[in-house]
Amino acid sequence: MGAKPNQKKPKSFIHNHINDDSSESESETFFIRTRFRRINGVNKVNESSPTIEITINGTKCVFIIDTGAPSNLMSAKTYFKLVNKPKLTASNKRMYGYNSDEQIPILGTFETEVTINGITSKTMFYVVNDKKSTENLLGHPSLKEFKIVEIMNQVTTYAHCIEQKFKKLFENRIGKMIGVKVSILTNPDVKPSQQPHYQVPYHLIPGTKEKLQELISNEILEKVDENTKVTWISPMLPVQKGAQKGKSKTKGIAGQQREMASKSSIRITSDNKKLNKAIIRRPRPMPSLQTLTYDLNGKKWFSKVDIRDAFNQLELDEASKVLTTFVTPWGLYRYRRLNMGLCIASDFFKKYFKQN
Repeated sequence: MGAKPNQKKPKSFIHNHINDDSSESESETFFIRTRFRRINGVNKVNESSPTIEITINGTKCVFIIDTGAPSNLMSAKTYFKLVNKPKLTASNKRMYGYNSDEQIPILGTFETEVTINGITSKTMFYVVNDKKSTENLLGHPSLKEFKIVEIMNQVTTYAHCIEQKFKKLFENRIGKMIGVKVSILTNPDVKPSQQPHYQVPYHLIPGTKEKLQELISNEILEKVDENTKVTWISPMLPVQKGAQKGKSKTKGIAGQQREMASKSSIRITSDNKKLNKAIIRRPRPMPSLQTLTYDLNGKKWFSKVDIRDAFNQLELDEASKVLTTFVTPWGLYRYRRLNMGLCIASDFFKKYFKQN
């Protein structure tokens, strides 16, 4: 069988190969990456290509946004439709199609003022003298100059955009429910108790002091002045978070103690056993498993939400703050927010959480 005749490959990309006759230096090679497809002998741009409408000398023209193109190309068809056609200047540059030796004829160039996004600049256009080419390309230099596209040196995730837009919500601080103040009621027949402080283990002292200061800066605690009259005083009880029993083979007891001494591993609570006996509870029923099963019937998507320091997001009224006073080796403190250890903490949280 004889060899098949050479078939010319269809142009799938335009390759801008520009030679300047006035220079003896090597030719520069550019790539215009807009995809074309042949339909009835006419080059048409893929429908998914982004475009922008530009007014040139009073005529609206549609250009394809091509970040790979080094220059702006205008079809002769578009040029002759311009109401006020600028005078063309001959060009000594030569352009070739991608993977082709066929030269793309340049009718000429013109420069005119263009305004995009409030930016006005003199812009150069190359007019392509080819009846088959009907599309206009806006190249990378103009796209950058008119701020149509921006070169990014990093990938920005959607989550990062949300975090930047709502910076205040993502600060490392404890939030607060707006317009909510918890009022703790006590039985007047129960005599107030003022207890002495508990000894803090030596290796927890630095972290406990730092944690107290952090809670003050987050408006969870406040220092009580020595001259302030108090009724109830409970002892502070620092709790180690994530403490494991037994010795660590790698860190040893000293290493474990240093790790647990950090403020991030300590939770400040108070021993409210006696205060809880005086508090008047207003219990709220927990939903039963059967109720939850009925509510979740037919559901497909589920999310788990862990609220950070949930109780601390409810503010106490002034009278209730006095009741939460606790003693430490370094003086008296009291809560400004609802705190762990109070028997009514979960009752109030369920109430306001459901309302909001």
